[in-house]
Amino acid sequence: REEVFAWDHLSTGVEKGFLYDQYEKSLAAKETPDCRDSACPLCGVCDFKEVKNIITDNVVPAPAPVRTAENLPSYKVRLGFSKRGDLRFLGHLELVKVIKRLIRRCGFTVKYSSGFHPMPKLSFSPPIPLGTESLDEFMEITLLGIPLEAQEIITRLNMHSPEGLLFFMPSREPLNLNSGSDMIQKTEYKITFDSSPSGFCIDSDRIDGYIKDFDSSHEFPVTIKKGDKVRTVDIKSRIIELRRLEGAKLSLVLAGGNGPSIRPLDVLVHVFHVTLPEVSLIPILKTRSFR
Repeated sequence: REEVFAWDHLSTGVEKGFLYDQYEKSLAAKETPDCRDSACPLCGVCDFKEVKNIITDNVVPAPAPVRTAENLPSYKVRLGFSKRGDLRFLGHLELVKVIKRLIRRCGFTVKYSSGFHPMPKLSFSPPIPLGTESLDEFMEITLLGIPLEAQEIITRLNMHSPEGLLFFMPSREPLNLNSGSDMIQKTEYKITFDSSPSGFCIDSDRIDGYIKDFDSSHEFPVTIKKGDKVRTVDIKSRIIELRRLEGAKLSLVLAGGNGPSIRPLDVLVHVFHVTLPEVSLIPILKTRSFR
C-alpha cells in the first residue's frame, strides 16, 4: 500500500488506497457495488460539488464516425523495387513494415480490407532468403482517391526511402501476386565468391571442379534442415543452370513453380562444400525472376 510507483505523479482522481482495496477484493473474488444505485464506495473521483455521479435517461448517442474513404475510388499500382546493402538483413515481414511506414510518410491513402481485422491491400512477390540482395522484386498496392501516375508514386516513394530501397517501373507486368511462388518459373542469382568481407574465396579451378562433379551426377540428393523439419531433396532437379562466370563469380538459376524449393545457400553448402558461417558472408544477388 505504501509502495511508490513510477506513475504515482499522475493523478486520475482515484485514491491509491481504493485501488489497493480493489486488488484485495479481486483476490477474494468479492464485488464492489455499482455506485449508480448503491452506496458510494469512496473511490475519490467525486467531490460532490463539481464532480458527481449524475443519472439520466436522456442519453444522446454519439454520432457514428464518418468514413469518407469508403466512397473514394480505388485503383491498383504495380511497382518494382530493389533491396540492396544493409537492407538485405531485413526479413520479409520487417521489409513490409518499412514499406507500410514509407507509404504513410508519403501521404498515400491505402485501401483496407473489410472485416474484424482490416489490413492494407498490399501484395508482394515471394520472399527472398535473409541476407540476399535483389534487383527484381515486385509489389502491388491499392490506393484511394484521384488516380496518380505510377511514376509520380515512385518519385515520392524514393524521396523518403531508406538507403538500399529503390522503386522503379517494372519492365514487364507480373502475374497475379496473390498466387505466391507458383507464379515464378525460375529465379536467377549471381554469387561472388571473391567479395566476401572475411576474405573467404574459392579459386576458379575449384569452382570448375565442383561444377563438373555436379554436372556428371545423375542425381544429387541432399538433406536440408529448416528449423525442426528435415527433408531430403534432389537438388539436381531444382537447378536449371550452374556455371562459372569470369573469375570467382557464379551464375545460378533455380526452378520455381511446383516442387520442393531450395535456396542458394543450399547449393553453396552441398555442391561447393561451404560452411554455414562462410555462406553468411558470401554476397548473393537475385538478378531476375522469370514468369
